[in-house]
Amino acid sequence: MLEGISERLDVDMVALLAAASSYERQESLEQYMSYLWSELTKLRDMGVMENISAQFTGGELITAKTGKPPIPADRIRSVLACKAEGLSQKETSVKLDIPKSTVHKIWHMPAQNP
Repeated sequence: MLEGISERLDVDMVALLAAASSYERQESLEQYMSYLWSELTKLRDMGVMENISAQFTGGELITAKTGKPPIPADRIRSVLACKAEGLSQKETSVKLDIPKSTVHKIWHMPAQNP
C-alpha cells in the first residue's frame, strides 16, 4: 500500500514513512529529522554503514544464522565506555552485571572507524 501511495504522489517511500513517524511521535518534521539523524549516526558509529553491503546478496537480505542473537549496541557501548575509563574486564563485568565472556568478546572486537 505504501508503495502505491508513494508512486501516486511521486514521493520516495522513506519520505512518507518519515512524515508518518513524525506525526505518530507528535514531533515536527524538523524534530523528527534531527532524531533520525542521531539514529543514523549511531549506526555509522557502530560500523553498520560500512558493512551494510556484506548483509545483502543479489539485492536480497542475507538471513541471519541461527544461534545466539547479536550483542545489543547499548551493551557494546557500555563495555567500551568502561574500557575507556580504564576498568578491567572483571570490573566491567561486575559493574554492568554481564557475563565475563561477553565483556571479553566485546573487549576484543575489532575497532570500527566511523
